[in-house]
Order: sequence, then structure tokens, then C-alpha cells
Amino acid sequence: MSAGPRVAVVGATGAVGAVMLSVISERDFPFREIVAFASERSAGSTIEGVGEVRPLRDDTIAGFDVALFSAGGGVSREWAPRFAAAGAIVVDNSSAWRMDPRVPLVVSEVNPHALDSIARGIVANPNCTTMTIMLPLKALHDAFGLVALVATSFQAAGGAGRRASTSWRRRFPCCTSPASCSSLTERRRSQRSSTAFTPPRLPTTLCPGSARRPTTATATRR
Repeated sequence: MSAGPRVAVVGATGAVGAVMLSVISERDFPFREIVAFASERSAGSTIEGVGEVRPLRDDTIAGFDVALFSAGGGVSREWAPRFAAAGAIVVDNSSAWRMDPRVPLVVSEVNPHALDSIARGIVANPNCTTMTIMLPLKALHDAFGLVALVATSFQAAGGAGRRASTSWRRRFPCCTSPASCSSLTERRRSQRSSTAFTPPRLPTTLCPGSARRPTTATATRR
């Protein structure tokens, strides 16, 4: 039997949990055993290559070396300390512990030294936008010394879980159906084919006390 760690994946039936399991498999992570956890509603279902999904209960969480959490902040706040108390190192993907000064916030390629002290048995990671941008920012900081950064992010619907992704597909079928997408493209082309439009007429005066009237013109739509 392998001497690798016994790993728990909490939130294994969700969108991110499924990816965690896939990455563990693709990278041949040397685990001794991997156990999937989810809500009572999903407990009892089976994940191919992993086995039966277990519910979160005090009698099911003992004996793990590592616990990967991606089940939302509420679940992490309640169950991460319990896994840690039972002997596991918890790596949490939610926002629950990111601002806790006793919990290291880690991007492994940027500040691995933060793992030297894991006082509560929990490690947090930044959200997806911060996680991905930190690697090039670290290189830029080392080379030039960054002082400030202003970032704008457009979050994916999948970041809110499988239910949000399903809702998004239902609301915007044109983004997931090739046929609908083609129809939308044709409508836009038809709208652009109009060569001219008349802008709305402005008020008779541009400002108080002015008798100058604006002119109207026909512009070409590009």
C-alpha cells in the first residue's frame, strides 16, 4: 500500500471540487486514499474512481492528513477547524479564512515560506483572480519593485458553483448553443448593414440665453 497522505476533498460534487479530483488524478498525486465529502443531499452518490460520497459528520472526518475544501464559506468556517483538530492540514478555497491573521494566505510560487507556521492547521488561498495574477506580478516586483496595482476583474459564473453555471446557461443559451450563437451573429450583421441613421434632434438651444440652433446631419454607421 502507498505511504502517501490520506486526502479528503470537501465539496467534491461541486464544480470546483470536481476539478480538484480531476487535477489530483492527472498529476498522479501520491495519495494513500482519497475520500469525497459533500452535503447530506449528495452523500451516498458515487464518483467514478473515488467511490461513495460521504456526509460531513464527526465520525467520518478522522484520520486524514490533508483536507481540500471548496464547499463555500459557511461549510469551511464550521468544518475546517474540526478537520484540523482531527489532525489534518486544511487547504481552504473559500473566503472564510483569508483575512484571519492566524491563517497563512499562500500562493505557493510566491510566498511558500508562509507555510513554515500553520498555527490553526488551516491554509487559505486567494480568490481565482488574485491567484493567477500573483505569479507575473511577483516577477515584475522582483525586477522593478511594484508600488501599487489597480485591477478590474470580470468574474465567471462558474465561480459561484454548479448551480450558477446551470442558471447562466439557461438564461443565455446563445453562449452555449452554436445554432443560437449563429442566429445572434446574423442579427447583428443585419443591424450593421444599415448604412445611415439620423441622430435625435437636440434641444432648440444649446444653453440658456443662446439662440443658436444645432444642425442635424446624417452620419454613416461604421
